[in-house]
Amino acid sequence: MRAGVIYVCRPYSRDPKQLDGRVGTLITPYPGKPRGGAVLRQEGDQFVVLLAGMLGTEPPTDESGMLTFADRLASPDLASVMRESTPLGDPVKYTFPESTWHHYERLSTTDLRFPEAEGKRRPGAALINAYSDRYRAAASVDPVLGKTFLTVANMIDTPSKLLAPSHVLRVFRSAGKAVRQVAE
Repeated sequence: MRAGVIYVCRPYSRDPKQLDGRVGTLITPYPGKPRGGAVLRQEGDQFVVLLAGMLGTEPPTDESGMLTFADRLASPDLASVMRESTPLGDPVKYTFPESTWHHYERLSTTDLRFPEAEGKRRPGAALINAYSDRYRAAASVDPVLGKTFLTVANMIDTPSKLLAPSHVLRVFRSAGKAVRQVAE
């Protein structure tokens, strides 16, 4: 789905009295108003201000343009924080051109690798579960496998990435190292 989301983030200093002590404000785009934004409290007495546009609406990255953009939002909170606070860094623009819908609900749950878990086990599941156990062990000592494991676990990549031929080789090379490190 193409939404053409573009957003600009910038950190600002924070005074605890700003926003009447609230942790932030969120303004979501809606049909006819493709602008939005957020201001969120962060550690170290900071706010992050995010200005967002979609479907052809692009927030600017210059100071006056950002402020004008914030002034046009449904809430004055973002513009107030920007006027009252010191910028702590440069604005950074991000683009998110489209959304992809992955059907993770269609995957068989890995919980069935535990013998105590109830449910119908598919043929070959024991083999996949054994490989998954080796993969997790190998990922603890191989940064390439570790990164892929995290992208799959956080639903950025599909589980099939774990079965790429180059990964299978790495798993069998690294799994033994991981087992030895745990045993030591």
